[in-house]
Amino acid sequence: MSKYLSALVGAKEPGFSQLIMQLDAASAGSGVDTRLTADIRYGVLTKISELGLDPADTTATELYQSLIQRALQDDRLLREKIGINKKDDSVACIQKISNYFSKSPLIPELWALKRTTLKKLLAEHVPNKTMKVLRYRSVASLLKRESPARIYAVATLIEGERYKQRLISSIKQLSSSDFEISRVEFVQFTPKQWEDIQKHLKRHAVPVFSLPEANALVIIPAATEHTDTLTLLVAALLLHESRRLKEHASYLKFRSLDIKLHEHVQDLARRGHIAVMTLQGQQVYWDHMHRVFASSQDGRSYLEPHVNSEDLEWTALEASLAGVDTGISFWTGTHILGFVSDEHTVSLHIIDVCLNALYKKPISQARHRFVSDTVWDELIVRYLEVPPFTNMIERHMYKMTDNESDFMYD
Repeated sequence: MSKYLSALVGAKEPGFSQLIMQLDAASAGSGVDTRLTADIRYGVLTKISELGLDPADTTATELYQSLIQRALQDDRLLREKIGINKKDDSVACIQKISNYFSKSPLIPELWALKRTTLKKLLAEHVPNKTMKVLRYRSVASLLKRESPARIYAVATLIEGERYKQRLISSIKQLSSSDFEISRVEFVQFTPKQWEDIQKHLKRHAVPVFSLPEANALVIIPAATEHTDTLTLLVAALLLHESRRLKEHASYLKFRSLDIKLHEHVQDLARRGHIAVMTLQGQQVYWDHMHRVFASSQDGRSYLEPHVNSEDLEWTALEASLAGVDTGISFWTGTHILGFVSDEHTVSLHIIDVCLNALYKKPISQARHRFVSDTVWDELIVRYLEVPPFTNMIERHMYKMTDNESDFMYD
């Protein structure tokens, strides 16, 4: 069974199979990998049937093409829902998608660093390249006319790692008074602004990415001739990244009275994840813990009174998308689904499918990174939900609430 999962997560053998054996032995033969494999295979067969194909006689290529066609069909439904016209180019499409979701209840208000606190940090550490690229002659004008999240987003892209480390290191003390419940900010750029930013890029930029420490979603006005599945793709990425913001916001809220709060913000800004503990040598992050608490009441007492049930709600992105238009509900439950044959691995993850459709990838070059990451996360979460790993969570949560021995910084 582990070979099927190994193919989906793109793991190296025999290392992966040995890890599964260790996890299974440590959990008294829980069979987590066997049940997850069975769930994935059953889910794939169900979706094959929904596509009108024969589950007993469908090849990887047939499934792949059917998924592409389904994505194209559902993209048209979503375009109509959002109000995107046939004449709209990719930049106009992304602008309308961003505007739609920035006002959507699917994007929650979160516990986050105050804009004024971020603005103060930026004033103390002036991002000179950012100021020039955004065409400002003075810091005062920059800070007055641009939002702190927008300045920080550009600085993150073009100022370089040294600047970001210096900025983050300057966070000496933070308290709960430096945080507030606020809407996620959607940072957008005109094509001209993005053209200027691209000239100074220090790293590759994906179409949508999040900045948890700034409570912001950054949407790039990607200029591409192809717009097929672009709407579905960007919408899915926005929901994917907004969920990431929510997961990390719950952690900062949990830590709101910690005297080391600034260290938690620094850690999140530097690494993009909050490392919690290890499971048979595999890193467990806060987003894994968030999933565990979302599905069970066990251990939630450690998060009280700051973190509530709303903070811990977890919804798969494709289920959220179905809330926009029930016509695209086919994708619900596909985030962990992948078809494995001797020749090909076919991802049913909506983002993978949309990327393959948008860039017209042949099956031999098909992407499946998102399903790989999601299946790996699902595997970790499911093991965390069985003894004795549940007891490990309790012990670590106790340590996290013990200021005398905070394991995060031992």
